[in-house]
Amino acid sequence: MKDGECFGESLLFIDHKYSMNAIAITMCEVLILKKTLFFNLIQQNPKLCFEMNKWLSKTAF
Repeated sequence: MKDGECFGESLLFIDHKYSMNAIAITMCEVLILKKTLFFNLIQQNPKLCFEMNKWLSKTAF
């Protein structure tokens, strides 16, 4: 992965539990985003919702 990249974001939109594992080979920052907080955030900010959908579309393509 490169600076600014993330993984697991697509799981925010489905009701499946899926554990993810990663090993960092350099210093990094790990953020955990709870699904309920994420949904509140995108409901309050439609532009963020649009950008998230755009990002998911690019990664799926």
